Amino acid sequence: MYGPGVLHDLRYAIRLLRNSPGFSPVAIATIALAIGANTAMFSFVNGMLLSPLPYPESDSIVRVLEKLPNGAPNNISTLNYLDWANQNGVFEYMAAEAGWRATLTGGNEPVSIRGALVSAHYFDIFGVVPAMGRTFLPEDDQPGNDRVVLLSHVLWESRFGSDPAMLGRNILLNGQPHTVIGVLQKGSSCE
Repeated sequence: MYGPGVLHDLRYAIRLLRNSPGFSPVAIATIALAIGANTAMFSFVNGMLLSPLPYPESDSIVRVLEKLPNGAPNNISTLNYLDWANQNGVFEYMAAEAGWRATLTGGNEPVSIRGALVSAHYFDIFGVVPAMGRTFLPEDDQPGNDRVVLLSHVLWESRFGSDPAMLGRNILLNGQPHTVIGVLQKGSSCE
């Protein structure tokens, strides 16, 4: 199976390792660190670059940002987004997203929650179907109709005891009433 040269080299390597016992642990540790570093790097590259996103048709989802003159990314202004959405002839859906923090009051102690302000087709892009209720409609994007929310499954369970009667109820976010129109699926990638 192996030629005489390979067996001779193996015997020679074993003899050298036996003659220098301090070198053996260093060599083994170096090899182990190299294998660990390569495994970690491949796991990172695989997860970030090679694996598809956990959405249907993820290869057709695009995120668009503006660049400042110095090359730094910049959030898109509301007016630019509205222009792009009105003149869109390429994408099936366009949506905007901005991070958001709110204080939920009423009932128990006030709690600070983290979420996002999103436009109507946001959940359509990612193929997200709520566990209960509905997602946002284009008319929800209009001034005066924008006080509607979807609850994360975790918040619905922890704060509202998984009460199915939450649909249609008002909750207070930053002191303003918002109507609950849906609850996201448990473990949803948009949660």
